[in-house]
Amino acid sequence: ARFFQWAFGSSECPSISSYVRLDQLCSEYIEQLWREGEPKGWASTTLAAVQHFIPGARHLPSAWRLKSAWDKHELPERAPPLSVAVVLVIAGVMISVGHPRSALAVALAFHGLLPTGEVLAVRKRDATFARTGKSAVINLRMTKSGQRLNHHEMVSVDDALLVQWLSKALRELLPGDPIVAQ
Repeated sequence: ARFFQWAFGSSECPSISSYVRLDQLCSEYIEQLWREGEPKGWASTTLAAVQHFIPGARHLPSAWRLKSAWDKHELPERAPPLSVAVVLVIAGVMISVGHPRSALAVALAFHGLLPTGEVLAVRKRDATFARTGKSAVINLRMTKSGQRLNHHEMVSVDDALLVQWLSKALRELLPGDPIVAQ
């Protein structure tokens, strides 16, 4: 709709004489988005929508070439990683509102770079502690990448405070209980 509003002053799809003309209009629109500093996702969405809603517009070579050039020029935005201080604040708030096992899960996920689904799947029986009590290994069983590679994955926990916290939290659980109460 934004593209047609820009090109024709209306969100209605007008009659376009050829796919070459459509490619030219899409290219001009992408150049306009670039000049105005709009998100490059708008260009991708526009091209995908045009190809979806206009039968036969499967090839827009100039427009896609411009979009590819934009991709090479502008690196994708990534969310900055959390700092240890921020993770500790989040865990502290969780503890203060009565969710110590959730706080433990946040700390464990941060320490082991675990996605939410993996940390939520961890059970008491998945934790094995070293005899020294200063480290632990968490068996992640069959994660997505583990299934692709056909092997179980594990993560080691070598932060002494986190190992102590994990050991204390697991004492009151049964082997099949999840670390995080659901």
